[in-house]
Amino acid sequence: MRRGLAAVEDLAERLGSRGSSGKRNPWLLWAALVLFIATLVWSLRDLPHLPGGAAVWWELAVIGLIGVPILAAYNAAEFILMARIVDQRVRWWSATRISLYGSAANLLPLPGAALVRLEALRRSDVQLRRSVQAAAVVAAIWIGASTMVAGLAQVPQRWTVVGLGVAGGIVPLTLGGAVLARGRPPAETRGHLVRLVGLEALYVPTAGVRLWFVGKALHEPISLRDAVTIAAAGTLATAAGIFPGGLGLRELLSGALAALTGVPAVTGVAISAVDRVSSLAGLAVWTGVVALLDQRMTPEAPADDGPPGLDDPVPDHAV
Repeated sequence: MRRGLAAVEDLAERLGSRGSSGKRNPWLLWAALVLFIATLVWSLRDLPHLPGGAAVWWELAVIGLIGVPILAAYNAAEFILMARIVDQRVRWWSATRISLYGSAANLLPLPGAALVRLEALRRSDVQLRRSVQAAAVVAAIWIGASTMVAGLAQVPQRWTVVGLGVAGGIVPLTLGGAVLARGRPPAETRGHLVRLVGLEALYVPTAGVRLWFVGKALHEPISLRDAVTIAAAGTLATAAGIFPGGLGLRELLSGALAALTGVPAVTGVAISAVDRVSSLAGLAVWTGVVALLDQRMTPEAPADDGPPGLDDPVPDHAV
C-alpha cells in the first residue's frame, strides 16, 4: 500500500510539473489526428448499413448539442468536488465555464483540462502540491469507478468482463481513497469519498447513453449495457495520457471493448469516432455561447490572458 501511495504522489508531482510548464509535444497531436482520421474512415467504410442523406447528420448534431451540456454539468460537478478537497467553494457557473474551456483545451498540444483546473485553483491561492494531489485523487477515483461500472454493466451475461472491470477498478479506487484520507478526519474523508464515487460512477452510463443514440443514428443498434461498457474506452484512453484527449486511442479501445461484449469491433470504433465528431461540433457551439455570455456579463476582461480563476470572468477566447 505504501508503494502504491508513493506512486500516486509521484504521479501528482509529475502532473504538477506538466501542468505548470504547459508543454506537450505538438507532434503527438498530429499523430493522434492521423490515427483518428484513419480509424474513422476505415470503420465507416466497413459498416454494412451506413445511412445516407442529410437526416443522419441532423440527428448527430442534435446528439452533440444535447450531450455536451450534460457532460459539461458533470465536469462542473466534478470540479466543484475537487475544489472542496482543497477547501474551496466554487460557484456553479464558474465551474461550468472552466469545464467547457478545459474540454476545448484538451485537443491543444498541452495538458488541457488539467492545466485549466490547476490554474483556476492557483488563482485562488491554493498551493500547487495540494491542487495536483486533489487532481490525482479525482482521476484515480474516476478511473476506478468507471472501470468497475463498465464491468458490472455486463452482469449476468459476461462474467469475465465483470471480473476484469471489478479487478481493474479496485486498485485505483483504493489508492485514491488512501491518498484522500491522509491528514484528514475519517468523517471528512468518508464525505468526500462518497460524493466522488457517486459522481464518477455516473460517467460511463452517461457516455454510454450518448453512444447508444449514435449507434441508432448510424443504423448500428447496440444494447445499452454494451454501450456503457464501450464508453469506458474514453476513461482508459484519457488516463493513458498518450494523445491529447485520447484522440485516436479511444476509438481503438472502443473496438477492443466492443469485441469483448460481442459487438463487432468495427461498430465500436465507428460509433466512438462519430460520437467524437458530434461532440466536438456541439462543444464548438456551446463554447462560443459561453464566451458570448461572459462577454456580456463582464464588461471588462481581466488584464492577463490565463485560464479563469474560480470567480474570475473568462476571456472570450478558447483557452
